[in-house]
Amino acid sequence: MKLKKSLALLLACVMAMALAACSSDSSGSNAVSGDSATGGEESKTLRIGMDTEPTSMNPVLSTSGGGAVVNNAIYGCLWDITCDGAYNYNLAESYEYTTEDNTEMVIHLRDTSWDDGTPVTADDVLFSFQYYINGANAYHVMNIDFDKSYAKDDQTVVLELTQASSTFTEDLALLQIISKDLYDEGGDDAVGLTPKCSGAYTLAQWSTGETIVLEKNTNWWNADQLTYDRIEISCVTEETTRMLEFESGEYDIVYLTGKDNIEKLNNGEVSGAHVQYGDIQCITYVSLNTIDFDTFQDINVRKAIAYGVDWQTIVESICGDGYAMATSPLFPAANWAYKDEGVYEYNLDQAKQYLADAGYGEGEFSFTMRIADEDFNAEIAEAMQACLAEVGINMEVSVGDSATVKEENRSNTIQCGISKNMGANDPAGVINARMSSAKPNLTKFGDETIQNLLDEACTSTADQATRTELFYELQDKAWDYCSTFPLYESKVTFGAVDSLADFSNAIDASSGYLHLNDLVE
Repeated sequence: MKLKKSLALLLACVMAMALAACSSDSSGSNAVSGDSATGGEESKTLRIGMDTEPTSMNPVLSTSGGGAVVNNAIYGCLWDITCDGAYNYNLAESYEYTTEDNTEMVIHLRDTSWDDGTPVTADDVLFSFQYYINGANAYHVMNIDFDKSYAKDDQTVVLELTQASSTFTEDLALLQIISKDLYDEGGDDAVGLTPKCSGAYTLAQWSTGETIVLEKNTNWWNADQLTYDRIEISCVTEETTRMLEFESGEYDIVYLTGKDNIEKLNNGEVSGAHVQYGDIQCITYVSLNTIDFDTFQDINVRKAIAYGVDWQTIVESICGDGYAMATSPLFPAANWAYKDEGVYEYNLDQAKQYLADAGYGEGEFSFTMRIADEDFNAEIAEAMQACLAEVGINMEVSVGDSATVKEENRSNTIQCGISKNMGANDPAGVINARMSSAKPNLTKFGDETIQNLLDEACTSTADQATRTELFYELQDKAWDYCSTFPLYESKVTFGAVDSLADFSNAIDASSGYLHLNDLVE
């Protein structure tokens, strides 16, 4: 139960995305005929079933995944960044740094409008970034010196930064632009309940407990390229009910986390439907604290653990098809800095020899793994415990609630744990919690050379090729150090009707949320 439920919560946050739909027509076709669009052409409707309902359409204050997927559709960002580092410009046409130290950025907006036809301006962009200071994503704009930043003209924004940052362009990619005039007129409520839309779709209908209806924003700069004229999103918390409605033809796409439902689709048990996976920037791994404890100072002890656990079998048997075996100690495969280091090969005899080389006989070496009661943690810990017992290592397992374990992690009282990094396409954004400046030591490296290399790679503002070399070297050294044991990479999973083309490109790799404007037949 904890296994599926907590993982569901994790991926619900990272994507509550999920689309959803609930058309009054339950025919099962993904292109539903509606009132014809201009010129007598048949309009196209997409119906999506998701798990959590939006609490607000205010992108700064909304805390639900349901709100995120809708906000991605009705609000435009300056640009999107793909997992390979490419830029897809949206409300912006371009940007450049205008100082050698990369502390001044000039952003050039394209000529585009809100859904009421009024222009999106530099004042809207600058105001939006200032407004984000009030929300949970304030850290994305903390590097902006607003006293010195300004709108040069209606289509040019000048941002002054307190310091250079390798992740700043990605920070901006995650921020949706809202109307300054609307906020000035009605404040938070106006933005959250009656939004002006700068994105691909407008909010046509939304009431708590009812289907959310989005309609094509004809004033969006790229509206002619949109496949769907109307998107209907329904929120059904219980996955069993959501899956049954999908099977009966009520949705074209449905968000799933349950292993049984995913296997059902993969086995062909649902006619005319398939599984759609999306890779996201999330990696889970076992960490040994080599800074605060002497327990793991001997490399032979760490190698005994590395080769004494059957990592591949554990992940495949416990996590299922929705997760992939992680093969880097730092990054998921979706990240452009990822290097495939492989999997520590299970070798019981070799593990026993490493333990003997460290000076320990059978049963003489012990340590405690402290884990939060979430995700697959308990099942993985129990499997590790059994494997290491065969090596002659006593691993105790201690389970606590998430809040308590997080506080213990910040206090550096955990010997060994299960850690997770997630969130950004830029590699620095994935691993900056492991930098020297971070308070927790569990996921850091006790080797000064490796730790300094990590800090350098995360703070470098060099070009991507140079940074890639740094991150590759870092992964090689981290692998050899044997204090981080990769477990699994998370994926976003949907059921989809067969008439829908592969839409993995519409799934944001940094968050798992859908970009509805990228969905095609």
